[in-house]
Amino acid sequence: MKTLILLTFFALYSSISIAQQKEKTDSIYIHGRVVEKLSNRPIEDASIMAINTQGDIVSSTKTVDYYKLYGVDGRGDILIEFSLAVPNFGNYTLLVQ
Repeated sequence: MKTLILLTFFALYSSISIAQQKEKTDSIYIHGRVVEKLSNRPIEDASIMAINTQGDIVSSTKTVDYYKLYGVDGRGDILIEFSLAVPNFGNYTLLVQ
């Protein structure tokens, strides 16, 4: 009986630690806004790519609306925020088109 309880506890602990490990790598996001330089107005149709230090594209926005969050600031201006998932912590170059 004692062995069965220990095996159950070990299996439960292993599955919890694996689930937490996956959650950490799936929840790294880069948030921000893309604005036009002169007028400081938001650009709605920008695509964003994250490039790692080796020059590989590791993540990009798939469609125009998929990663956007809309809001209104205190002055009544529309805010468009982008969210881009990256696989790991590290240094990335963001390419905005």
